[in-house]
Amino acid sequence: MSVEKIIADWKKKTFKPVYWFEGEEEYFIDKAVTYAENQILPESEASFNLTVFYGKDANWADVINACRRYPMFAERQVVLLKEAQQMRDVEKLEAYIDNPLSSTILVVSYKDKKLDARKNSLSW
Repeated sequence: MSVEKIIADWKKKTFKPVYWFEGEEEYFIDKAVTYAENQILPESEASFNLTVFYGKDANWADVINACRRYPMFAERQVVLLKEAQQMRDVEKLEAYIDNPLSSTILVVSYKDKKLDARKNSLSW
């Protein structure tokens, strides 16, 4: 599915619980993540319901705990994981991705490479 199609769905308020963007084409990954960060939630809801992690500093358990929270005073929350390729044990997110919370939109940015599909099923 193209980034343009995903953003068009987001504009229509049609969301999936998990978006995994990976590969070497950073422009499209950045475009989707920037939109998710700035446009999915109204500004009044973002202060409580937008959580941003950076792979280098993130712990997989903290990301999953943020995803399992319920939104505050809103219908949904957005959890962004930027630069996931730098996160240790990123494959441990698989347990959450297999059973996501419907009120959370998890957006993962995994740039410059792809996960080794032989080790896990996160790459789809």
